[in-house]
Amino acid sequence: MQNAYKMKKIISLITFLIFSFVLPAQDSATADDFFNDVEEEYTNEKKEEAKQDIDEMHDAIAMTEALLQKQTDYAMYSLDHRKKVFTWQLIAGKIIFVFVMLIVLSGLVLSFMHFYHGLKAGRAPEGTELEMSAEGVKINSSVIGLVILVLAIAFLYLYLVHVFPINEFNIDSSAMPG
Repeated sequence: MQNAYKMKKIISLITFLIFSFVLPAQDSATADDFFNDVEEEYTNEKKEEAKQDIDEMHDAIAMTEALLQKQTDYAMYSLDHRKKVFTWQLIAGKIIFVFVMLIVLSGLVLSFMHFYHGLKAGRAPEGTELEMSAEGVKINSSVIGLVILVLAIAFLYLYLVHVFPINEFNIDSSAMPG
């Protein structure tokens, strides 16, 4: 910008010198008026350029502020969404835990009832009978209580190993505002 100013000043000076030699018959007042007109026009151009530069800077600042506001809004939305997801996972985890405990306890109660029924009857263990059909699977055994107990414990084990564990994760600090 300074180079353009210097260049225009040099051009104005050269123009003044040319006109002062080409038009020697005219008085010096006319040459001074010409130089003043050229300088005034140049000054007005500089003022317009400065005004345009200021307007461009204001626009750039406004766009930067809008971008920063949108980035902050997104970061806040992202954190709020994470909070809602964790809240839902906490509630869902508690509901699943209750259902798992009900299933395991019902398995333990059924196995206890079967053992108790077998001891109360005082009979010898019967043979095992397995029947599969389109309607379903039918198991009749003296060790059915033991099978139910093993299934309940296996179900609890799988829940504790694969569903229940809480794993740490790294928080993306670039999504944090400010």
